[in-house]
Amino acid sequence: MIESLTKANVSWTALGMALATALVALFLRMLLPASERRRGKLPVFFVVLSFLLRVLALAFEPESALQKGVNLASAIFLAMGMTGIGGMLVFDLFLTRVGVRVPTILRDILLAIGFVIAVFSILRYSGANLVSLVTTSAVLTAVIGLALQQPMANMFAGLSMQLDRTIAIGDYVKFGDRIGRIEKISFRATTMSTRDDDTVTIPNGYFMQHEVMNYSRPTSRHRMWCDVSFAYQHPPNDVKRMLADAVTGCPGVLGDPAPTAIVRSFGDHGINYVLLYWITDFARDIHIDSDVRTRIWYAARRNGLEIPFPTRTLYMHQVTAGERDRADERDYLDRLGALQKVELFSMLDDSDVDLLARGMRKVGFARGETLIQQGDPGDSLFLIAAGEVAVHLAVDGASRQVASLRPGDILGEASLITGEPRGATCVALSDVTCHTVSHELFSRLLELKPKLAEDISAILSQRQTALDAEREGLSAEAAAARAAEAKNRTLLRIKQFFGLGEA
Repeated sequence: MIESLTKANVSWTALGMALATALVALFLRMLLPASERRRGKLPVFFVVLSFLLRVLALAFEPESALQKGVNLASAIFLAMGMTGIGGMLVFDLFLTRVGVRVPTILRDILLAIGFVIAVFSILRYSGANLVSLVTTSAVLTAVIGLALQQPMANMFAGLSMQLDRTIAIGDYVKFGDRIGRIEKISFRATTMSTRDDDTVTIPNGYFMQHEVMNYSRPTSRHRMWCDVSFAYQHPPNDVKRMLADAVTGCPGVLGDPAPTAIVRSFGDHGINYVLLYWITDFARDIHIDSDVRTRIWYAARRNGLEIPFPTRTLYMHQVTAGERDRADERDYLDRLGALQKVELFSMLDDSDVDLLARGMRKVGFARGETLIQQGDPGDSLFLIAAGEVAVHLAVDGASRQVASLRPGDILGEASLITGEPRGATCVALSDVTCHTVSHELFSRLLELKPKLAEDISAILSQRQTALDAEREGLSAEAAAARAAEAKNRTLLRIKQFFGLGEA
């Protein structure tokens, strides 16, 4: 009687232990980060299954073979669940919080060893013949080992990769002609996502037998090469300087180390150059490369540099002198119309506007390029013909956008008139086309009509005084006095900058 009660108490104790373990597993799973909670599913499942089997065992006759079998299965599932709970405690809650990350494969191997030890302990407690079991397992292991040589090699290759950190999840690698990001390293294979968002599964042994290039190690910094050719008549130092300046500030291109250009070779159609620049966001390398080449094209056009190319296209259409003249006339009328809308040039007569319109030069900028940089020297004015430009002002190290300019607006007028450093940074929000008025062109205009300096100084001083009055709340009298003072100061700077005598 006492023995029966004792065995019943043991069964209820085991049932209570299974229930308590299930509750603990559910609680620990809630403590895991959302991205890691999937790890807690299996331990919870095994513990709940163990509890259900214990409940089922109560329905069988005590000490029957069926009840013993169900209880043994329940104990094994409980061991599996508790091994998983131990893994959550050690790897996910303790080691993660102290900054130690154990490779997934090593973690799984350690948990498997712990489970095997627990199962052998349960079998020994249940009275199983471990000597016979070990002997049979050794024979079975030898047979399975011969059949699974390659899978085992893949497993140890994956473990080696994670232990020595030559390749890790998140790295960008190249093997063969494929480039992609490592998404997962499992026992058998490594999963990679290519640039085309395709999934490639590679046996781990491949990485041990072939050369693999890792773009993410030892650092994420990677040097890019951009090949381009220019005509022989352009001095190489001018071309190299233009290439480096063209991509400075391009999104994704590092400023340190700075971009550099070298002469690669002398080709049949021109001098071959290589622009070397550095990036860290390898996921966008082809987009950054596209932006770099786009900026080179625009910069080459602005600087009058020819990119030679062999062509076999036969043009049957002959452009006559009359057609060229009509095209030039259309461009001239566009510049003339744009100038007539600018307040700064409103006092000019037709001959003055004609002089500027015929001497202006058209330049283009790609989206994201900087037209002018705050603090840089400058002596030209930009009249926007197409596109949109953002004006950024840097104060105390902080930059903010203060205005947006559109076709018909001008920028850089203070630098053109007085030679002052650029007062703001202007960046193209889209592809932008501008007409430029150079210092030399405007100097010719002032030589013909020196009195224009007074009219222009009055417009510039009034515009600046209006801004000061709005910002500082000046009275009308104070604003007028400041405008007169600013006019004299601006006029003096114009005369000094253009070398004018007294008008």
